[in-house]
Amino acid sequence: MSIVWDALTRIPTKAGLYEREIYFREGLADAEEILGDRFGELIRSTALLMLKPDGLLTGKLAPILDFLADQRFTPVAAQHVEFTPVLWREMWRYQLTSATLDRLVVTGHVYATGPCLLLFVRDDAPSPIPAAVRLSGLKGSSDPDTRSPDSLRARLRLTNRIINHVHVADEPADLLREIGLLLSPAERRRILRAVADGSMPESDHDRLRAELDREIDRLYTLDVEEPLARLEPKVRASAAGDAASAETAARVLAWTERIRQGRIVPWRAFCADVESLGIDVTDWDLAVLGSVCVASDDPGTAKVIDNPEAGLWGRDG
Repeated sequence: MSIVWDALTRIPTKAGLYEREIYFREGLADAEEILGDRFGELIRSTALLMLKPDGLLTGKLAPILDFLADQRFTPVAAQHVEFTPVLWREMWRYQLTSATLDRLVVTGHVYATGPCLLLFVRDDAPSPIPAAVRLSGLKGSSDPDTRSPDSLRARLRLTNRIINHVHVADEPADLLREIGLLLSPAERRRILRAVADGSMPESDHDRLRAELDREIDRLYTLDVEEPLARLEPKVRASAAGDAASAETAARVLAWTERIRQGRIVPWRAFCADVESLGIDVTDWDLAVLGSVCVASDDPGTAKVIDNPEAGLWGRDG
């Protein structure tokens, strides 16, 4: 397997790591086999956008499809993926060094709420850079203060850095790694055939239509007052037990008030206390509450692989 790395990534660290990783190698092998002589052309013109569980639950598929159309991206395949704790950790293996342990717990709540939806799209706009790179640039930062006003996340009016609805494969190498990691061999080959055909199978159209129909009735929001209104009465009721329960309940209620004020809360301790009280709380409520009250990153700890610098793909080789 001879890899022309300049066509797949402009980050030497990424090339060195992916070359030895089975997920990337499996994705690359299947893509080379199914796309054949058109491998370079099709990988360059294809991008991958993941709508995370929080994006599906809050009804963001329709505006995302509109944004893609405005930017001249045409969907050619769609696939749901269920995330296990191991799978989402492997997905972000090279970024997790910058996350606090509390943030990892919140991320686990997010991925426990339901499946992701993978959208494979063809770039119909003439561009000197690969489709994955162009779409990654259009996605926008998770930080509202540094985000372009024309980006996808700006259009979605996202203000939560942890619950940010979408992920995009940054470069062609990332697309190949992610299809190797996230899809079964049969799913991967089906998707690659759709990429080669350039048109979405009817079953995938049905999948999108079903999701769009479900969005009509979805009432999920990122408003912290909603989960607090469900949680706090249960916490107060639990205080009627023994003295230990009353003490734990008082501690949890003090923390919920801090959450209401937008202050940092020790999230793993919070979840342990809620569990010890025997309170029934959904992963969605825990995800929303935790996402506004945990330290987002571990200061001083860099990612193993960062995003490609602007302009690296503006030239050949």
